[in-house]
Amino acid sequence: MIQYWWKTLVWKQLHKQRQAILKNYVVQEQAAVKLQSWVRMWQCHQRYCQVCNAICILQAPKSCFTFQTNDVSQAQYGGTFNQPEFHIEILSV
Repeated sequence: MIQYWWKTLVWKQLHKQRQAILKNYVVQEQAAVKLQSWVRMWQCHQRYCQVCNAICILQAPKSCFTFQTNDVSQAQYGGTFNQPEFHIEILSV
């Protein structure tokens, strides 16, 4: 009878320890997932702001921009231009 009681007591303690460890693991996993999602959101927001700033610069009045369509640009790029071409390069610091 004492042996049965002792095994039951040890099993209950072991079960409580396992439950505590599992609960701690779940909390850590949820925190990691939330942190990763916040970092990804921040990165997307930063990229979005960069694109918006680039678009604002490109949406300046047309009189501010002059496009070369002379023989030098045709020889350099090979062909004639019907529409102006934009090549945007975003550099991350």
